[in-house]
Amino acid sequence: MMYVVCAWSPTIRVYDTNTYSPRYRSINVHGMRNPHDMVICRVDHQLYVADWDRIWRVSADQLEFMKWLPNGESAQHSFNAYSLSVTSRRLLVTSWRHRKLELYSAERQLLHAIEFPTNMHRLYHAVETHRNTFVLGYIDASKRGAVSDAFSAHLTMLSVCLSVVYLSHS
Repeated sequence: MMYVVCAWSPTIRVYDTNTYSPRYRSINVHGMRNPHDMVICRVDHQLYVADWDRIWRVSADQLEFMKWLPNGESAQHSFNAYSLSVTSRRLLVTSWRHRKLELYSAERQLLHAIEFPTNMHRLYHAVETHRNTFVLGYIDASKRGAVSDAFSAHLTMLSVCLSVVYLSHS
């Protein structure tokens, strides 16, 4: 299956990965306003969709969805999700507005919050490595794409269809 989310649409479109033809069903996430990033956990087949001030969790198998974040703990501070990354049932949320990364467990518990210095103007994307470090792309104080530590930057422009994820059952 291939899942596609587009800007300003509450619908996740589902396609066959062999023929690229639409499946008979789409997933309508009531309340989703402006999705702009999506990842899938291959372990439990959950889609996570960033919708600026919230994250939705959508079951790829049962077509069920829920507002996953903010929850009680994270609702106590300003929440902003720009991009997502998932590794081993842990969700990494990048917030460029607040220059921080937040790492959550599959049970929605905040495991780590990492704030970055003011010379990092915009964090665009981050991934957690298998060594429990982070690779992130950002704009530095001189307005150039930059990298830190074992990081590599890859900045992309937003397009109409903003995120596509594949789920292989092999």
